[in-house]
Amino acid sequence: MSLAPHPRVAVVGGGMAGMACALTLAGAGARVTVFEAAPALGGRFGTRGTFAVEAHGKTYTFPVEHGLHGIWRQYHNLRRLLATHGLAARLEDAGEQSLVFTDDGGRPQAAGIGLPVRHSRLPHLVSQLAIFGHAGLRRAVLSEGPTALAGALWDLCHALAFRSVDDAHAGVGRRAVHTKGLSAYDDVPVADFLAEWPPVLQRMFNALTHSAFFREPREVSLAAFLTGLEIYVVRDRRNCGFDVALDDPETAVFGPLSAALRGAGGEVRCGTPVIGLRLEGGRAKGVELPEGGFEPADAIAVAVDTAAFDRLGLGEALGVTLGTASMGAPSVVVRLVFDRALGLRPDRPASGVFADGEVDNFFWLDRLQRPFRAFADETGGSALECHLYGDRAARARDATDEEILARVSRTVEATWPNLLGRRLGAHVQRNAADHTTFPPGTFSRLPGVATAVPNVALCGDWIAVPDCALYLERATVTGLTAARTLAPVIGLDDRWMPAPLAVDPPQPSVRAAQLALRLMRRNGLLSGLARA
Repeated sequence: MSLAPHPRVAVVGGGMAGMACALTLAGAGARVTVFEAAPALGGRFGTRGTFAVEAHGKTYTFPVEHGLHGIWRQYHNLRRLLATHGLAARLEDAGEQSLVFTDDGGRPQAAGIGLPVRHSRLPHLVSQLAIFGHAGLRRAVLSEGPTALAGALWDLCHALAFRSVDDAHAGVGRRAVHTKGLSAYDDVPVADFLAEWPPVLQRMFNALTHSAFFREPREVSLAAFLTGLEIYVVRDRRNCGFDVALDDPETAVFGPLSAALRGAGGEVRCGTPVIGLRLEGGRAKGVELPEGGFEPADAIAVAVDTAAFDRLGLGEALGVTLGTASMGAPSVVVRLVFDRALGLRPDRPASGVFADGEVDNFFWLDRLQRPFRAFADETGGSALECHLYGDRAARARDATDEEILARVSRTVEATWPNLLGRRLGAHVQRNAADHTTFPPGTFSRLPGVATAVPNVALCGDWIAVPDCALYLERATVTGLTAARTLAPVIGLDDRWMPAPLAVDPPQPSVRAAQLALRLMRRNGLLSGLARA
């Protein structure tokens, strides 16, 4: 154990997990250095540069992100971290979300899936049914008859019976699994779960799977999917709301966090990749840098994504048996700038998902972020960001920018015809396979924060947590936990470090249904899907 008054800690990776860990350790007296391979902090929540558009004889420059991120209502640890550093005021409610689908006549329709639920007078348990207040969606769901809908609702009982640690028998999908905990659902792909639902619900949940887990339903673990439903849907109807950063992440989040770390005596080295750890005598001595460089450290937090972890080749040394190479997925982000707004009412949904077409989701940036709002106020224009995941992103790998724009434009212009021919500019961004995904068989086998090397800890959105959390919140929780894990190893008092905040308990009606359905599972009365 290091008894130095200011032990040295190297944090490998400057995303949200790395910064949460670094700030926590620096606040407790450690001398922290963050090593980030990219030119700027943030990881997938980072700023990637700018793009420019000409309009009315003037050049407008906009920030580029990996893709717009939602900071959901129940991201309590991330919100506390931002509030601690005076950044909470840089967030704003994203407002309404919509589901865009095609009716039987081939016409696009948009059903609200956010505010109708959050403002519903129904009990929390059934408040999601408020989306069927949209007549077109209701007709589409019932077109297969009430039996198909009843089967889907029965299947969704698993979302209530599901929990992270469970010793009951579970049989789901096309197979029966007799095991404990998450693995009862982990080996089942989401596609099996949805296979016999009404087509419009299949398309809706396919779109939600793409937007939440970045892959096709056949490639996503049902355990991860049900965890997402519990976080964003099941426990509390208010949880389907989210905020966005008013400015790009560097301006709104990582610039201020970097300044806070430096103010606490820490250091940030961007553009400095770590190529390995130096391990001697069962402990880490420091980090290896390119061209023979070396930085000694009393402890190390590894806060990289799965692709970077695989490149570092640390699995065997740290006792990580999970194959991380298969857990990353690429994405494509397309930004379109128009010389006019939609001509719809001002409270049009600022974001949503597409059940049909060539696009997975959308964000009206002129409704959500200040640089684009300023452009809209000055010109009367608008800006739209669209994301492509799964097979769509894979098809885009070999396509030209023009081909990608043509595909996206077909969906956008079919949905909002008055934008046809009004595009001023566009930006196509291909992201590497760095989105964390959870293929079947991985979610119950994620590594923990502690490793086989006592002074090395892991953090990130692919590291296991004891409670419901995904993505930015999971990254923050594991960053805090990694700091608290390393503290006693290097002689720091973790009592001065913030403990992770728990998720909100389920609403009473939800809790009652969970208890009843878990009892049914235990007694074999919820042992499969309705069709099984």
